[in-house]
Amino acid sequence: MKHFLLILLALMIAPLGYGQSVNDLTFYTEVYPPFNFEKNGKAVGISVDLLVEMLNIVNVSKNIDDIRIVPWARGYNEIQKKDNICLFSMTRTKQRENLFKWVGPIAPTNTSLLALKSRNIQITKDEDIKKFVVGVINQDIGEQKLLERGIPVANLQPTSSPRSIIQKLEAKRIDLWCYDSITAFYLIKSNQFNVSDYEVIYTLAQNELFFAFSKNVSDKIIKSLQDALEQLVKSGKYDKILAKYAK
Repeated sequence: MKHFLLILLALMIAPLGYGQSVNDLTFYTEVYPPFNFEKNGKAVGISVDLLVEMLNIVNVSKNIDDIRIVPWARGYNEIQKKDNICLFSMTRTKQRENLFKWVGPIAPTNTSLLALKSRNIQITKDEDIKKFVVGVINQDIGEQKLLERGIPVANLQPTSSPRSIIQKLEAKRIDLWCYDSITAFYLIKSNQFNVSDYEVIYTLAQNELFFAFSKNVSDKIIKSLQDALEQLVKSGKYDKILAKYAK
């Protein structure tokens, strides 16, 4: 009877993460340069390089080939519905705090509104945004922040493609773009548009980017990866990775 109870207890606690390994995780990212993007069929970027170094430190078989690049909305839905998912780079906010487990920070991020300088658009308060049409990425922090501040859905044009937003801005089919300002300018340049034509006209939030994990991922795994990231910072490798992608 005692032996049976021990087996039953083991079966009951197994789903809580015992025996779980970093190798059990599925890694998702999106096109969000310079932090994560695709080059020659593989994921690259600041966050990707950091993650690869972290995986090496914790001595697992997962590597850069195991990182899947998907549209943000897909990754964001997967991490909320499935176990053993890591999605990056994610802005850590109060709204998202209890939805995931976190490792980071990776870097600071500014959720801002950008516009063509030639439009001479001025925004001094949230209410002013309601006068304009804003391009956003589906379920991105920019869309979430605008909705939190009471901007009507009718004012937003969601898409999965930053390039299509830039094209709409150039064609004056939308007025503003809500996105991380560093990434937005990086994408404007990489898509062969003139960075000097654009300006940040309003900042909605200042946060930090993190690696986000499904809630079922064990605290032991989270701590091991957090310790690995902190080791990269202390060793100077973190700064070298940032410098590699500096433009």
